[in-house]
Amino acid sequence: MLSACKADQKYEQLRMDYEMLSEQHEQLKLVQEGLSNEKQALKNAVKMRESQILILRPYSTRYTRSEAQNDYRFLLNSIKDWVEEWTDKLTDNTDFSKHWMDSLNHFPQVIDRLRQFLGSNPDLASAVGYVDSDQDIIFACIVRFINQRIFGAVPCSNSLHTSEVLQDIENYMTLCTAPELDPSAVFSWRGQAFHALFSHPRYSEARQKGIDTLSADLIHIFGFLFRSSNNEEFVRSISSKIIKPSLGIYENFRRSNEEYYFETAECIKPGTRMSQDFPPGQLRELLNDLDCRNAVRCNAVFRVEKLKAKPTDEELRHHLYFICSLNPALKVRGHRSTYGQDPETLLKEKVLVAWDPDKLQGRDPSVCLMCVASFLESQSKDGLMDRLSCPQCSELLTYDDVQDFATPDTFERYKTHSIEQLIVKTHNLIWCALCATKMAHNMDAQQGITLCLACNRQFCSRHQVPWHTEFTCDEYDLFLNDPSFQSKAQLNAAKEEMHALQDEQLQQLIKDADDNFTLSLMNERQASQARLEKKAHELRLAQEKAAREAQRQRERDEAQRLLERKRQEDQLSNDTIHRVMKPCPNCRVPIDKNLGWQTMSFRFLLEIG
Repeated sequence: MLSACKADQKYEQLRMDYEMLSEQHEQLKLVQEGLSNEKQALKNAVKMRESQILILRPYSTRYTRSEAQNDYRFLLNSIKDWVEEWTDKLTDNTDFSKHWMDSLNHFPQVIDRLRQFLGSNPDLASAVGYVDSDQDIIFACIVRFINQRIFGAVPCSNSLHTSEVLQDIENYMTLCTAPELDPSAVFSWRGQAFHALFSHPRYSEARQKGIDTLSADLIHIFGFLFRSSNNEEFVRSISSKIIKPSLGIYENFRRSNEEYYFETAECIKPGTRMSQDFPPGQLRELLNDLDCRNAVRCNAVFRVEKLKAKPTDEELRHHLYFICSLNPALKVRGHRSTYGQDPETLLKEKVLVAWDPDKLQGRDPSVCLMCVASFLESQSKDGLMDRLSCPQCSELLTYDDVQDFATPDTFERYKTHSIEQLIVKTHNLIWCALCATKMAHNMDAQQGITLCLACNRQFCSRHQVPWHTEFTCDEYDLFLNDPSFQSKAQLNAAKEEMHALQDEQLQQLIKDADDNFTLSLMNERQASQARLEKKAHELRLAQEKAAREAQRQRERDEAQRLLERKRQEDQLSNDTIHRVMKPCPNCRVPIDKNLGWQTMSFRFLLEIG
């Protein structure tokens, strides 16, 4: 009984230990949940830090804004050269133009294609009929075509169906709200994704198919320009001078981590006064944002501040007309902050306007403007470049007058002649260090960077070497004396490299800290689980031992009960024997006679007897 009580006490103690362990297990679960929440918070902090690192060190393709500006300007000049190459005979040679028009009468469907394209661009259709506007209209049509088919759509990756998917993903990324993505991260992802797409082995094949398709579509519109003798050259020129450069710019825009886009002034209507829908104060601001070319003055640059007689706002409202837009403006917007950056205009929108200053100033010239242009061209060819004069009053014209009245070719020759005369009169003459061309330069300037107009390369006029891009002239002198000298640009580059290395190390430290925290959390969880399992195992062993001890106690109690019962039964048997039986006189064995004779004989006694 004493051992059974001890077993019960031990069992009760084990039960209390088990309950305590259960409470500790619940507490550990709460601690684990808290650690999990803390881990998630640390992960979010790591992601935020990585995002900040991306903002500090964004993806870059080394495609600068100046390169984008130069590429777009080169494309526009290439299109202009192509138009002049294939339309000069139509505009200058009357016999050829008449023969060409007669041949088109037999194939009206050819010119109908251009007419359909003009119908989809109302401002270009309304510009038809202005004097000397044919080349400008064709130029504007080609620019509209590449904007619609290349920059405004997916030009040549339809076979991969990848560019559309990337565009959809980019659109959804900009709409994310939980969490909201930085625009810089979106554009960095976009640039890397398109860079991978353009590097795909199948893209070159799709690109060539796109070039062929776009060239064929453009030929379909302007096929009336080529002649049967140079059909292959016409097709090749469209592909090499228009489609391929446009596609190269499109790919560079897509690779960039900045947003390049084209924009036109939607607030002005073709064939109407530019200012009819504008308050007077906004008109001059609009004109400053546009590159206006005056169709009345042979497409000369139109600037209000350059006019001799300054017009009032009311005069501008009544005498300035908008003809058409020749090419859209190129703008760029960076996204190095959450709210982005203000857009920068890399190239202004070029528009064709009509402005007649003679009518505005109340004069009624007796010589038409076309005659003035022809007269100036004749004077320039006769060697009178220094004495270009008005055919009406013989007054010498100024530089601005020649720019306003002369044809572009005549003005270009006049400008070149003026520059040459200025160089001749200049005493500070230097020679280009790269091509030995004589140039004018101010030798008193602190910096000697000079652009040679002959070879179009930069050199240092102070040291007569190619321009040292990483050094100023003073720094270059120090470098010549001490080759170990570093310029400010080099020091800044070293600092940027050091900052990049520090950012990389910081990112690695953050990653290592996160890994160590995760590992320690896992080890703590495993140790806690091991302790719980050990306690549970000890409790289970104690319970089994208590059960075995209780079983043995029950067996002992049962054996004791049986033994006591047997003793009692034996005692009863002995009492009964003594009460009803008599001992044998000889051997004293108890005997009981209940039937038969009064005598008893024993076998073994008889055998003995």
